[in-house]
Amino acid sequence: MTVKEIVKKYLEDNGYDGLCCPYCGCEINDLMPCDSVSGECEVAHKEKPTEDNYEDYDPEDNPDWVMVPGKAK
Repeated sequence: MTVKEIVKKYLEDNGYDGLCCPYCGCEINDLMPCDSVSGECEVAHKEKPTEDNYEDYDPEDNPDWVMVPGKAK
């Protein structure tokens, strides 16, 4: 079993959507597209981007989702 498979199983078993760190985020179905895990990566959940959770928030031009640390509330 690879580290990627172990992390994916943990995320699935514990209700997380993916990983995030201060400069990126990845969802569980496209986990670690950078082919590495930063020591700063945290378990995360998806949210619609807002001024509170997305540093580059612009209502005219923003992604469908952002990864936010922890579980959804």
